Amino acid sequence: MQNELLNKFREKVYQRGARGIFSLGRLFQILDRDRSGKLSRFEFEKCCKDYRVGLKLNDIQLLFDMFDTNHDDTISYGEFMSAIKGLMNRGRENLVDAVFAHLDRKQAGVLDFDDVVCKAIAGVSLH
Repeated sequence: MQNELLNKFREKVYQRGARGIFSLGRLFQILDRDRSGKLSRFEFEKCCKDYRVGLKLNDIQLLFDMFDTNHDDTISYGEFMSAIKGLMNRGRENLVDAVFAHLDRKQAGVLDFDDVVCKAIAGVSLH
């Protein structure tokens, strides 16, 4: 049930194309009146109605609970957009892994400032 609801919400966003995600992000910022980077339940319900998602109130409340991954009774911009975008596909994961491996000069499994700066400087010096 929850996955169907999330998929229905995503489908509404995707029907609007790339502008759909941009518009939702912009609407999120407009409704975030106190500029806290978070939406309350009331603000999220208003967002869904203003965006004409077409869900019943109880479904909107279920979505809110799904989006609120840290359970602080608010939805941050990051939680909101992560829920809409979903997980990366396998091809994108492989690309991220390849870029990470390229930047991880010391093969430590983490990137530090020096790893990134050295690659950036090396790239600039080649031009």
